[in-house]
Amino acid sequence: MTLPRQVLPGRFYFITRRTAQRQFLLYPDAITRETFRFCLGHAANEYGIDVLGYLAMSNHYHAVIFDREGNYPGFIEYFHLLVARSMNTRWKRRDSFWSASQTSVVWLPDVASIVDKLVYTFTNPTKHLVVDRIEHWPGANGFRSLLSGETVCATRPTFFFQQPGKKRVKVRLPAEVELAMVVPPELGDADAFRARVSKAVDTRLLELAHERANDGTRCNGLRLLDKVTWQFIPQNPIKREDRNDITPTYASKDPDHRQAAFDMRAQFLRRYRRARRRWLGRQSYVFPIGTYALARFARVRVRVPLIDTPVVLMH
Repeated sequence: MTLPRQVLPGRFYFITRRTAQRQFLLYPDAITRETFRFCLGHAANEYGIDVLGYLAMSNHYHAVIFDREGNYPGFIEYFHLLVARSMNTRWKRRDSFWSASQTSVVWLPDVASIVDKLVYTFTNPTKHLVVDRIEHWPGANGFRSLLSGETVCATRPTFFFQQPGKKRVKVRLPAEVELAMVVPPELGDADAFRARVSKAVDTRLLELAHERANDGTRCNGLRLLDKVTWQFIPQNPIKREDRNDITPTYASKDPDHRQAAFDMRAQFLRRYRRARRRWLGRQSYVFPIGTYALARFARVRVRVPLIDTPVVLMH
């Protein structure tokens, strides 16, 4: 049983999910790219999520989001469901699409950590020696949309989602969805933020180029992709330190912000455990603000904030 997570409105998150057995189920082609964009845009619109950036590799994806209303668990559940069912239909398979491990959801408490995770997301194909430029990656990628501020229109895939008007369709999905890379006003001037991300990405790409030059390696991953299919499973050995890898719940390079995030989480867990003991003992209880799973599935009583103004970023 995993520890409970505090779900509060007004938080930025870095989300990562891998496919089952790291198989290339998100094989980067035009159909996968359009399907991923459609599912992401539709789920984000349904749950009020602002997407700052995303990139889908062959066997995992990264995304940075802003959860204004405290709905990210429902968002990732719905998004993963849409992707899994549609892509399984495309590949004519029935097994689990996503890895059995829990989705990595990392709270980003400050602007620097948000920029850092956006850079990590967009430069992932270069880090793994697939392409030397982000624009060359054929998979779903929100880098240019973030910098330009343009909205991408994704069409509903026809190989899975039913056409509107059929009687057996219970939930009718739109024919098209708009997916925009949003810079929330909480981050300040949008153009300044985009310029900061662009500069940080260029710096990271230059660092990776120097590392390749020193190691004598090249980016030739696209040639390898042409030789494999979606059934390919990388045979990279799993290092011993990766077997018991712990997924963080928050990330920041500022020690004061890390300590503040640690204290907030520790306080939430103490109050949560106290309320849970009283609840199981059939005593009077109130769960702390941010309790999500028990509030959703067991309908427990949760404390309501006195002021409806969420703390978004640490300064």
